[in-house]
Amino acid sequence: GGDDDDGDFGWRHWQDEGESLVYRSIPLVRSLPMRRQAFRALDQMCGKSMQLVPQCLSHLSAYVLPHRQLCYPWCYKPAEEFRQPGVRFSGLINLGATCYMASCLQQLYMVPEMREEILTAAVPQGAVVLRELQRLYMQLKFGVLRAYSPLELTRVYRMYKTVPFNVHEQSDITEFLTDILGQIEESSPSVGRRVGDLFRGVQVNSIVSRDCPHVSLSTDPFLMVRCPVEGFCSLERSLTAMVSSDKLEGDNRYKCGQCPDEAPRVNAEKRTSFRQLPQLLFINTERYRFSMERNERAKLNDYFAFPTKLDMYKYTEECLLGKQSTDADADADAARDSSRYHYQLVGVTAHTGGADAG
Repeated sequence: GGDDDDGDFGWRHWQDEGESLVYRSIPLVRSLPMRRQAFRALDQMCGKSMQLVPQCLSHLSAYVLPHRQLCYPWCYKPAEEFRQPGVRFSGLINLGATCYMASCLQQLYMVPEMREEILTAAVPQGAVVLRELQRLYMQLKFGVLRAYSPLELTRVYRMYKTVPFNVHEQSDITEFLTDILGQIEESSPSVGRRVGDLFRGVQVNSIVSRDCPHVSLSTDPFLMVRCPVEGFCSLERSLTAMVSSDKLEGDNRYKCGQCPDEAPRVNAEKRTSFRQLPQLLFINTERYRFSMERNERAKLNDYFAFPTKLDMYKYTEECLLGKQSTDADADADAARDSSRYHYQLVGVTAHTGGADAG
């Protein structure tokens, strides 16, 4: 300890996992008096046992020189690497075309439940992606630099567990988010439960027959809602079109699987709605399409408005299919907290540029 209040003091706990070391916590030794206290403690510890000196020096050198080149560029200013007073957060360095990855990881970091789950998760042997993500989040939370490099994460991460990460190639942020959440979800049971509780919802695809009393239902879990932009000026109109019913009539009539085989095809309505909504709702605006005129992918820069508060009740199965309920259910519904349908906007990731760069 010490009498100076300007710096925080802590210990780094090292856990040996084969050839790598996992950081359970990172010390915050920022002021000169606190640094003196820390080195005095190390000096006393090594003085009692010379066998600890090589291990102590190894750990200190790994902390002081974390993969940093010793040859600095001209006019190098170390002070510019540190956050300014009053700045709470650190950024991620763009390694070439990794802006989509950085923005995605920053959005996940700003979800307190997800951040703490990753920081405190017990990393199993071989879970290299979760291990490097945990280290990166440790740096963002406890570090003092303006930005940190995600290079070590890109070295161990494989898209779909097979494709090496190319820092010079732009990719789709929705694919990256879905893939990295799936990988860390499989790595740790506690992280998997947290991902499911926070981000996963359920859509229901229904076919309601108009000529027989049968209803066909199938469910589809989702991590992100994809909303088309082309032809719509707002998020609400895009969601409304998504859950609108399609009529199956004429030559497109529906063959009911619950009717006898000899029964004729019936007229029906097909629609998609939301049965279960997650705590945090990811919405992806589909601004990319393939241009048949230019034979290439193009980006839509059309105006598309979105609210800061969104009521999802009118897009749910409960609202659209008019599910019947008993008196007891009606009383329970009356007392139900309707806030589970209400969402407050907390984060936006905007892309600047064309379809292949930005």
